[in-house]
Amino acid sequence: MARTIAPPELWGVGQFRVGAGSVTWELSQAEIMRDAQSATGVLSAIGLAPGGRVLVTSLLSEAPHVWPLTLGVLMNGAQLSSADATPFDAYRTAMFLRTLRYDMALGVSDAVVDGLEQMGVDLATAFADVAVIVARGVAYDRLESAGLRPTRMLLLGPATAIARAPGGPAEVDPELWALDTVDGQVVVTSLTERRQAFARQPTGVAGTVDGSRVILARGSS
Repeated sequence: MARTIAPPELWGVGQFRVGAGSVTWELSQAEIMRDAQSATGVLSAIGLAPGGRVLVTSLLSEAPHVWPLTLGVLMNGAQLSSADATPFDAYRTAMFLRTLRYDMALGVSDAVVDGLEQMGVDLATAFADVAVIVARGVAYDRLESAGLRPTRMLLLGPATAIARAPGGPAEVDPELWALDTVDGQVVVTSLTERRQAFARQPTGVAGTVDGSRVILARGSS
C-alpha cells in the first residue's frame, strides 16, 4: 500500500518591497492554491486558452507572486516557457520570442526590457506576434511607447493586480483582497485565511482605488 505524505502547511517565506524597505511574508500551501485558482480565472479572462503558449519572466524572489500565476497557466492547459527577469537573461527571452509564437508574455519588467534593448532588440518586432503582453513598472510605458498595447500588472505588497484589458487599470481579486488608500498610497487587506494576515498593508504604490481597481497617480508605474 502506497504511503501518502501530506505536504507541510508552510509553503515558503518570501519578501515584498515597500519603498526602500521590505516585509517578510509567510505563505501556506492552501493560500498558494487559492491564489492559483484565482489566477486561472484572470488569465482566462484576458485571453489565455487551453493549448496556448505563455512566456513567464520573473525573479526567484518574486515566487510568492509569480508561482500562483505559473500554476494558473498550467491549470488552464497552456504551455509554459520561463526566463529570469534580468538583463543578463534577456538573450533567453529574445531566443524564445524569436523561435516560438506566444499567446502571452507574462511579467515583462524593466530589467527584461533593459536587457533586450542592450542587445539591440527592437521591442515592437520582438513582441509583434504576442497577443497579450502583461507588463509591470516602467516596462509598461516603454512597450506602449514602442507602439504595443500592453496589459498592466502591479505587485501590491502581498497582492497581485492585473488589468482585464490593454490600457485598463490593474485589478485584484475582490474575493481575496480589499483596497483602500492612506495619504495617497494604496493599502491592501486580506479577506481570506492566510498564514500571515494583512490589514491595510502599505504597498508603496501611489494612486486611488475604485473597488478592486487601482488608478495610478500621474507619473507612477
